[in-house]
Amino acid sequence: MAKGVTQLMVNSFDGDKVDEYMEKNFDLPEYVDTVNYLYTLRDNYPDILYMYIYRFEEDGYLFTYTRPIFRSDGSYACTACVDFSMDYLSEMDRAFTLKLALILSGHRQKSITEMV
Repeated sequence: MAKGVTQLMVNSFDGDKVDEYMEKNFDLPEYVDTVNYLYTLRDNYPDILYMYIYRFEEDGYLFTYTRPIFRSDGSYACTACVDFSMDYLSEMDRAFTLKLALILSGHRQKSITEMV
């Protein structure tokens, strides 16, 4: 379901006009029409709690992880989110793989006491 709904959202949104929407404070009639369409989608999929479109302002890919925050009575309060740089994680993964390969191939890394 999520794949289908997000595809409908993508099909309805003109990516070439994002800057114009923002510059005109989202006041263009066609933007309002698109938002109304998104409300119609949401209303026809009762399992959807939130729908949104946003733009990352930085270069690179992000991995977003979220966790709910609950009130003391157990009800939902809000969500904590973190964005990880996929470029950085990929670089760290390559460094780890190289170190592991060196260790497994018999190369010994110097310990901290040997370096001092």
